[in-house]
Amino acid sequence: YVDVSVQRQEVRDPTSPLVDLVIGIRQGQRFRTGLVQITGNTTTRHEEIRKLVQVRPGDPLDKTAVDRTAGILTSARLFDIQQSPPRTAILQPDKGNPEYRDVLVEVTETNTGSLGFGAAVNSDAGLVGQFSFTQRNFDITDTPDSLGDLFSGKSFRGGGQTFNVAIQPGTSTGNYSVSLGDNSINDSSIGGSVSGYIRTRDYDEFDEERRGINAAITRRFGDRWRGSIDLRYQSIEITDIDPTSPTDVFNSEGENILSGLGFGLRRTTVPPQEVFRPTRGSITEIGVEQIGALGGDFDFTKLSA
Repeated sequence: YVDVSVQRQEVRDPTSPLVDLVIGIRQGQRFRTGLVQITGNTTTRHEEIRKLVQVRPGDPLDKTAVDRTAGILTSARLFDIQQSPPRTAILQPDKGNPEYRDVLVEVTETNTGSLGFGAAVNSDAGLVGQFSFTQRNFDITDTPDSLGDLFSGKSFRGGGQTFNVAIQPGTSTGNYSVSLGDNSINDSSIGGSVSGYIRTRDYDEFDEERRGINAAITRRFGDRWRGSIDLRYQSIEITDIDPTSPTDVFNSEGENILSGLGFGLRRTTVPPQEVFRPTRGSITEIGVEQIGALGGDFDFTKLSA
């Protein structure tokens, strides 16, 4: 009842410290959701916003869900939340269709890309440099029509995907990775991610280099549950072994292949509009991974909770 009116009246007893409360409710008329109108998105695709909207055309119109939509759009970090945060409104009914009321969603695009530079000196890891690039509103299908579109940021944007490149060279360590993830492929409950990486580390006993690919397919079950199938494939090379190292290190000298097939389940009661700054709720995760399920040089089971 989106037009409900609630009035509170106090009835006092003059002979004792008691106060009765009389709550008067005028519930008004029930409506169904009409069109969901989205304005202000010049870059982000409509369907990426619609999957965050908590009401659907034809469903009973729920004002609480409409208000919650504004919070979810704010926590999505895809739009301007400082000068013009996302706003939702329920429009007046159409005279030609009085049982339905449209919902207006207003957003303002913002810069969703970030560049990071840094350097550090660590007594254990030595000198480390860092360069990173993250685009939180990436769209792998939005290829550029020209070099101008590529360098101006008008391409590869608007799909709600997360793309990250990290380069961290160092005197003793090195990390290089690229990843792409999408929590809702084609506006469905199916998501996925893939990442590739190279990691090097010069230990006192040996040198290690890891090259690998991780991939995952996820599926939402309502707002609280998410399941995943995880794959990984790693090539691990051990070289320059110190003569005093344990026998197990010598047994792993050279290149070793590590593959894994895992299954995970995640449950969250954190409200969607409080994902990054939660004030309530809990998150529970359990997982099992079988190393060697896809071949390789090792065979064991990994459990996590």
